[in-house]
Amino acid sequence: MAALKNAIKDANRLLNATGYDGNKYTIGDRVELHPSVEYCVQGARYGEVVGVGLTSDGKVHIKLDKLPDRETLVSEPADTFRKI
Repeated sequence: MAALKNAIKDANRLLNATGYDGNKYTIGDRVELHPSVEYCVQGARYGEVVGVGLTSDGKVHIKLDKLPDRETLVSEPADTFRKI
């Protein structure tokens, strides 16, 4: 039973990331980059969550709206973004 509870907890962690504002977001949500991130300084401020890393570092994979090649994914820690 404990293994099942741990599996459910891990699945929830993978599906829900916590942004720099403390709110949760998940795959498919629109997000905004933290103002201090280099991409934001270059004008790429918004994007869409397309994946969450399976490793302990918890990186979130984002397609940014303003990158020249929209297929390029940006991978940053979950607290680099916030849901909009």
